[in-house]
Amino acid sequence: MKYNIKTYQKEYLDDHARIEADERNRWGIIERPDKEQIKTNLVRRHSQQDFDPETQLYAFEEDRIVGVITSSIYEEDGVIKGDLRIPFVAEGYEDARDPLLERVIQVLKTKEVTWIRTMVSEYWGETVSVAKRNGFEFDKDVVIQSQKRFDAIDVKKLVEPKDVQNFDYQKHADAITKMLMKQYNTSEEETRTIVDRYKDWEIGETKNPSGSPQKLIAHGLILDKEEVVGRLLGFQQEQSGEKTTDLSMYAKDNDKEILSQLLAAGIRESKKQGMEVLHVGLRDPTEEIKGFYSSYGLIFKTAAAYYTKKI
Repeated sequence: MKYNIKTYQKEYLDDHARIEADERNRWGIIERPDKEQIKTNLVRRHSQQDFDPETQLYAFEEDRIVGVITSSIYEEDGVIKGDLRIPFVAEGYEDARDPLLERVIQVLKTKEVTWIRTMVSEYWGETVSVAKRNGFEFDKDVVIQSQKRFDAIDVKKLVEPKDVQNFDYQKHADAITKMLMKQYNTSEEETRTIVDRYKDWEIGETKNPSGSPQKLIAHGLILDKEEVVGRLLGFQQEQSGEKTTDLSMYAKDNDKEILSQLLAAGIRESKKQGMEVLHVGLRDPTEEIKGFYSSYGLIFKTAAAYYTKKI
């Protein structure tokens, strides 16, 4: 089918957010941001000085938006490069992806971009196959993940989590906001909005902060005076009918002693709540960090990767 492709206009945002939210829901993943969250993120992105509306395109069937692609331009080592997302499309309009990709690449070429990348995953619908079909090649892993049953983890290797304390909003909100701002380079307002989600969220309680119900399994901190040097966060997933804890941890300078305490606390809390399987995902991990987890018997597989292409 032939589509009419147009450049970004502000009035397209509602349809953009709806199409992206609907496709993410079709993926069936745990993290499912709703339409309003996506729209808020888009508005924030479009308010930044480096936003170029010519790099955000929409596919129309008559007067209806059925697909969208976003991209951005940056410079690295004197080379002008581009980042793009595999297009989101309305159900039944999968053939709009390739025309959107082809057109946005044409636009990026006019802006002297010579190299582009996209992040894909086997868990994100057709993203891997679309990238390969359009000439992208694997570059590197971005996110790796591992699963292991709690009863198969050698608890003798675990340390005593003596410095881990449960998150208390009144005591820790300011400190954890500072830590997250530094970790993710986000504004205080944006970061505090995230921290405020946990204001009244008790361990074992289920809430719906990101478009799908989540049960909080663990939320612990390690502090050095008033600085957060370690954070543990665990949510329940349902995978293959088993109760799975999705565990994420932060340790300042990747301190192994801190990581060891956080892991022990996460495992202890998970088992206390009857969880059966540990799931860990790592973004851009060093060999040292992978080695730390491997010492507990965790074997990692690719969850998301960068694919690149010269244009």
